[in-house]
Amino acid sequence: MLRALVLLTGMLIASSGFAFNGNLQTTLTSKIEQASRQNRKLQQFYKQRNYAPAWITSRGWTACAQKALAALNNAESEGLDRECYARALRAAEGASISASRALFAEIELTKAFIRYIDDVRNGRFNPRLADRQLVMKPDPVNPVQIMIDGFSTGGCNWIDRIPPQYVEYKALKRLRRVYSNVETPRLPHNSKLKLGGRSPNVIILRRILGTLGDLPRGEMTASDLFDTQLEYAVKQFQRRHGQEDDGIIGPKTLRALNTSPKDRLQKIDIALERWRWMPRNPGRRYIRVNIPGFELEAVENGRIAVHSPIIVGLAYRETPVFSAPMTGVIFNPSWHVPKSIAVKDKLKKIRRDPSYLTRGGYVVYRSLGGGRYQRVSPHSVNWSGLSRSYFPYKLRQVPGRNNALGQIRFTILNNFRVFLHDTSRPQLFEKAVRTFSSGCIRVKKPVELAQFVFNDNVKWSRAAILQEMEGNKTKHVNFQKRLPVHVTYFTTWVDQSGRPHFVDDIYGQDKQVLKVLKMNK
Repeated sequence: MLRALVLLTGMLIASSGFAFNGNLQTTLTSKIEQASRQNRKLQQFYKQRNYAPAWITSRGWTACAQKALAALNNAESEGLDRECYARALRAAEGASISASRALFAEIELTKAFIRYIDDVRNGRFNPRLADRQLVMKPDPVNPVQIMIDGFSTGGCNWIDRIPPQYVEYKALKRLRRVYSNVETPRLPHNSKLKLGGRSPNVIILRRILGTLGDLPRGEMTASDLFDTQLEYAVKQFQRRHGQEDDGIIGPKTLRALNTSPKDRLQKIDIALERWRWMPRNPGRRYIRVNIPGFELEAVENGRIAVHSPIIVGLAYRETPVFSAPMTGVIFNPSWHVPKSIAVKDKLKKIRRDPSYLTRGGYVVYRSLGGGRYQRVSPHSVNWSGLSRSYFPYKLRQVPGRNNALGQIRFTILNNFRVFLHDTSRPQLFEKAVRTFSSGCIRVKKPVELAQFVFNDNVKWSRAAILQEMEGNKTKHVNFQKRLPVHVTYFTTWVDQSGRPHFVDDIYGQDKQVLKVLKMNK
């Protein structure tokens, strides 16, 4: 029934219109007063209009009403639930029956469209309800003011501009349209396929990869041979899904291949919701980190200037999701080991190997009380007598190549003590899934990132940066102009080449977002 709405609204306008008797404005005022006892936003909107109808005339629906009804009817294209606006859509179907029904439809459309603007622009819930580590603070818009300002233009194009206008958001909407019309076969659960093998399941695999765009359409043949062309397609699929690209159909790749279009649409909808939490203006120059994608992008004027693999927090030490300014850089930093890491990680290593601290370049300080500390020899401490509840010491790792922070740290102003930094263990970047840190973000390309953040090829050339990173001398450089950093959590996105990516929900955040969305229906 609802799918016929667009045709119905056109018929209403083409027909003789709504049958009004008496003063339309007076009648609407009375109905608004009844409805607005529970809806202050409704009262605010019509009061600004002196209680003049927004969507209807004696001739029928206005052009803006048609656009608004179409937006509600197609809410799923924005990743929203169309049923949330169904009352207004049903009211619109009976609007031509009588003046009373028309005014009821007017009011219901206004209420629904206020909610639609709130949902599509501000998001449907506070992000922290899903995860305490999800601390994005959306810049709220006032739906009523958007409508008032929109109607004041005299046109209806403002309705098209209500959803987020990010390039990435629009790309996800296009991807949603694709997966709304995709059907893929499933591989049997015992399928293990690799180069050189023959199997009827290879034919199914070709159909799946061809449908998803990893295999050229010309290769969607009836051949049951797993050839090099198919292996290349499998590797591309694996990379798009954040997996080791070994070209073999193992259990993890099989699960991804058998993911239903419905489940992919769900991931796309969650990604669309996350974009509603992003800052309206990310900045002309900014850094964006995607935690489950294990990647960092430094962006200038919409162009990716630096792309770097990253390492993020373990599942039990999540890297938080937040936006904050980068305030400076520290060359050859010391690492002041947080107490939680000292007692949970370091203490057991020290007990097993008393020389661990000396070899690792750690200095030990004993608390004297009142915030005062005294350096002591690590060999003078009875480490077996310490525990998580009793640990009156501080550990500091001196600058150098073995320092956990590497040779450069990028300071971000935040309450989590999270920052970007180099690493002394670059071999970990060879892994596809890189959840190895205690919450901070390790960067594979720190020199390139430093060039971007300094943005001064004369004073801070690549050679100058590398020179400062040499040796053990610590140097602090504070920025005169802070640089926005957005630490995000997208398990689905479309890259600049148009390739869709679907990666694992490493912290279970998507699962929690979906749970809250279902509760809020």
